[in-house]
Amino acid sequence: MRDPDLNHLLDEHLGRGSFSAAQAAVIHQGSRTHRSAHGHPFPDGPAMQHDSRMDTASLTKVLSTTTLAMIFVSQGDLDLDQSVRNYLPAFRHPHITPRMLLGHRSGLAAWAPLFQAVQRDPAASTLYPSVPGLRNFDWSTQLMRQAVLKQDPVSDPGPRVYSDIGFLTLGMILEVVGGQPLDSLAQELVFNPMGLDHTGYQRLHGNRPPQGDFAVTGLTRPRMPAPGQESLYTVPEQAPATRAGEVDDDNAYAMGGVAGHAGVFSTAGDVSRFGQAILEDALGASLLARTEVVREFLSPDATDSKPVRSLGWDRPASSGSTAGKHLGQGEQGAVGHLGFTGCSLWIDLDHQLVAALLSNRVFPSRDNVAGIRALRPAFHDLVMERFCGC
Repeated sequence: MRDPDLNHLLDEHLGRGSFSAAQAAVIHQGSRTHRSAHGHPFPDGPAMQHDSRMDTASLTKVLSTTTLAMIFVSQGDLDLDQSVRNYLPAFRHPHITPRMLLGHRSGLAAWAPLFQAVQRDPAASTLYPSVPGLRNFDWSTQLMRQAVLKQDPVSDPGPRVYSDIGFLTLGMILEVVGGQPLDSLAQELVFNPMGLDHTGYQRLHGNRPPQGDFAVTGLTRPRMPAPGQESLYTVPEQAPATRAGEVDDDNAYAMGGVAGHAGVFSTAGDVSRFGQAILEDALGASLLARTEVVREFLSPDATDSKPVRSLGWDRPASSGSTAGKHLGQGEQGAVGHLGFTGCSLWIDLDHQLVAALLSNRVFPSRDNVAGIRALRPAFHDLVMERFCGC
């Protein structure tokens, strides 16, 4: 089903250049009320399809990492309040716990160009810029793991600072707990049981092309710095290349495409089905985890630390939220997450509504931010008006 007003809004933003490809899907009280695809996943290629895969960027934090943590807590295999060092002995900070990592209260930095360790290493330097056929992702992944474990907090635990470094660390913990690589765990415990047939990490192997139809996200490797990161690293001179299906985030790329903070590709249809499964588990379905554990993860975490978040999940800001002015305003509120590439997932717990919006707003430039900033609240306001009478 395609809602004409939502379809018009997304087509309008396509025409403005907010993105070159997008998908949207909405589920309300268990029924799909909207699904659409817009633009072209690859320049001059076929039109976007519902099963064309998008780089979900930081939606990986909920699609994979947070959900795996929830499952392992439910099984009794992960203790959120034990030291990270119980799982990663080389981690140097005994007072940091998995709960702090999930709540972005560990004191670890928001972000760092850890991939520079790969740039400097002769055995892995062909990743930056990428040299087809010579890319040693096994070695670069080892270098990245060492770099993550060397990270020192930039503040004492407590204050909330959204941290990719924290979720890189959490991904490594989950591999220890689960005894398998993160992509295998996510596929076996999350994506397959949920029937998410177009969702998964795209593990990088030398010059093997990805299998499937993917929306392109960037032209260089490493990507050009995000706004505000220009002083942190430079991009080697190189010919532009559009390798769709390779994760946009450079730290995830250096880990072979599989990381706790980024790397999952999906569709709006699958992301909305994931959101619906989380909602049903919160209502008692126990599809993935015990109801009390699911509710713990979705509840506000450490409300004295601002902004308020849940464990692994974001919650709507009190003003200027990307979720708009209606979504999440009930007693239970809402949980969701954003992705740097122009993606989002929001779950309104009171209205039992799930809204997934995926785009490649980063193509061809990461400076393209104004369009998605305007679209996100407008999209969610329209969703709530159309289906919840707000």
